[in-house]
Amino acid sequence: MLKPVALAILSLGLLSTAHAQPAPPPAAASPEVPKPACVKPEVPGRMASDSRMRNFNREVTTYLDCMKAYRSEHAAIAKAHSDAVNAAVDDYNAFAKQVETMQEERKADAEAKDTPTR
Repeated sequence: MLKPVALAILSLGLLSTAHAQPAPPPAAASPEVPKPACVKPEVPGRMASDSRMRNFNREVTTYLDCMKAYRSEHAAIAKAHSDAVNAAVDDYNAFAKQVETMQEERKADAEAKDTPTR
């Protein structure tokens, strides 16, 4: 009778050769993330006119809106990546559970065959 560890190694070995897949590529470096294209307003000096300060305040609002849009866009991208990773982990965990169940069933079958009948 095969020990559970040997059975696990054998079954995983059979699975990997029966459905041979190419090895995953090496971990990729983090992608280049573009910096925001928002135009940072030039801070006026303390002697700036009221007109210049009103213009500056409009520029600050535009800059803030642009930065918020950048943050929202990249937060959505990050969430999509996070969701994809979590789905992949869930998929693997379901597969591992399936393999574990199969091993337990095979062990129970082997033990039933080894048990003498009266």
